[in-house]
Amino acid sequence: MKIGQDVDGGSDLVKAQTNEGHWPELLPPTAARTKLYKLCKECARQKKNNTAYHCSVCLVPLHPHCFKSYHDKQQEAHFNNVTDTFEDGTFDFDDD
Repeated sequence: MKIGQDVDGGSDLVKAQTNEGHWPELLPPTAARTKLYKLCKECARQKKNNTAYHCSVCLVPLHPHCFKSYHDKQQEAHFNNVTDTFEDGTFDFDDD
């Protein structure tokens, strides 16, 4: 699959957009290399795991097709952490 290729009726880049301005963007070039590749954080255990993209906000290297899955997991982990804080009584509602 190529970047931007239609998958199930829409491009990877369009489908990858998630909440609050997080977008896949090309990794910026360095002085030594015009095109940079890094290991995708979401699928790093697979053989073909290098990507030329990262999240524009988090700066985490991700394939466009791994983008939504990674951010969904991060959002769920954050929600579970907040829920656990309320349930175990460690959150104090008093401002005193």
